[in-house]
Amino acid sequence: MAVKQAKPARTAVGRTIQRKREMLGWSRPELARHSGVSTSMVQRMEEGARSPSRETAGKLSRALGMNAVDLLRQAGHYPELTQSPLDAEEQTLVDLFRQLSPAFRRAMLAGARAYLQQAVRASRPPAAGKPATQPRQPRQPVQARAERARAANGPRRPRGR
Repeated sequence: MAVKQAKPARTAVGRTIQRKREMLGWSRPELARHSGVSTSMVQRMEEGARSPSRETAGKLSRALGMNAVDLLRQAGHYPELTQSPLDAEEQTLVDLFRQLSPAFRRAMLAGARAYLQQAVRASRPPAAGKPATQPRQPRQPVQARAERARAANGPRRPRGR
């Protein structure tokens, strides 16, 4: 009786699942518990005997802190979606980001977008005919603004009754 060979695509997905699981320091039963997939199914996928369905790939990828497309892309599927590999610093940033809760992820993204938009605006040369804008001065406390107004307008007159 011949031994059934695993297909290369199944093996690649299984290796990716196993690598991510080991990065998290999880055993197969722990991944099964976090994903809702049976331990035997996790084992068969890692060994290349089974390939995950869409639903199972989604469950596993969420448990591993990634999305299903990333799981398949890292396994070598969807070469048209594959970008250049990340350098060590970029990969560290991605790994740290994936450890954040969804609320912190949204906050980090909002802050990063605001910072980048400001940096882009600051790096643009002024439009032709428009003077370059000076950076805004920080707002002064209310008391300082009130003192400046009194100095410019004179003392307040009492209201008549």
